[in-house]
Amino acid sequence: MQTITLHERLFLETKVINGCINKYEQDEKLLFERYFALCMHIAMRYCSNREDAEEVVNDSFMKIFRKLDQFDKSKKLKPWIAQIVTNTAIDYHRKRQVTKVQMPIETLTDDFVNYLPEENDLLNDIENMDSVLPLIRALSPQYRVVFNLFVFEEYSHQEISQRLGISVGTSKSNLSKAKAVIREKINSDKKFLDFKKNADG
Repeated sequence: MQTITLHERLFLETKVINGCINKYEQDEKLLFERYFALCMHIAMRYCSNREDAEEVVNDSFMKIFRKLDQFDKSKKLKPWIAQIVTNTAIDYHRKRQVTKVQMPIETLTDDFVNYLPEENDLLNDIENMDSVLPLIRALSPQYRVVFNLFVFEEYSHQEISQRLGISVGTSKSNLSKAKAVIREKINSDKKFLDFKKNADG
């Protein structure tokens, strides 16, 4: 089996990018096939169903092909594509004008705040689950988008506030609620697994 070196892979990628810029259908197909799975994975984190995710991905590739001539070829293509999909998903969320459940952070009780897991503990639990997507997709749209931006895209609450047009307090509140919902689902899943394990002997 022939091994492609990093230099060769970058050369081929540049060739495909140039082909897409020149609207060569074969290169557009190659780029689409190479990054479709990545784009769907990102879109599925933001969307509640596959149909919406596919719409986000289709819109994203339209932007990718349109903006490829602006891409700095000295940088990596994958993060650039991922950012476009993320931005498209956020725009899609805002265009749908989802009713926001805004619970100001100051209304959270001390008991509720103390119940929330530490960030690292929660992420460790998520990483140990068989599937992450069902947990995230079970969140309401307003919680899901804030959770994705904070946890996966590493936005600050100030950045989320500006990006979504919500207050910093609402961003913090939505993240806290999202973490609580995910924690509850993780615990429920663990209880089921423990019950099944004990039942099986």
